[in-house]
Amino acid sequence: DTRTTPTTMNKLVGTWELIEWDLWLRNGDTCDHLRPFGGKDKAVGRLMYSPDGTMSAVLQRNGRPDFAMPGLTLGTPQEKSDAIDGYVSYSGSYRIDGSSIVHGVEFSLLPNWIGTELIRDVDWSKGGDEMIMSTRPVMVQGKTKVERLRWRRKV
Repeated sequence: DTRTTPTTMNKLVGTWELIEWDLWLRNGDTCDHLRPFGGKDKAVGRLMYSPDGTMSAVLQRNGRPDFAMPGLTLGTPQEKSDAIDGYVSYSGSYRIDGSSIVHGVEFSLLPNWIGTELIRDVDWSKGGDEMIMSTRPVMVQGKTKVERLRWRRKV
């Protein structure tokens, strides 16, 4: 069985690099496949789990443009908006719940996530050096959305 179990959770601790990020939107018999941030190699990211139960996730569009003036407060409203559109990050605690990992969000670019739990179903592959995390299905504008992120252990 390649699903997450307490005995395999020792594999989780460490640093992971994003390989692939897919998103599916289903509306009845129609299913759209999208790639957040654009094409296959447009999304990059890092996911870290520490032994003390702390985690951090950072994903961004590869090749985001620099601001004309260096510094967050010096960016134009458009530069800031574009930077946010190509970036996702959150951090907090994590725990194991059966074949899922539950992220307790304490910090996030998206304020709505703070104080919530993000549940990720996990499948292991390649002897534990890769894992696929899937979100639970949610309804978005009348369509069912599921995201799948494939991670490889950073060596």
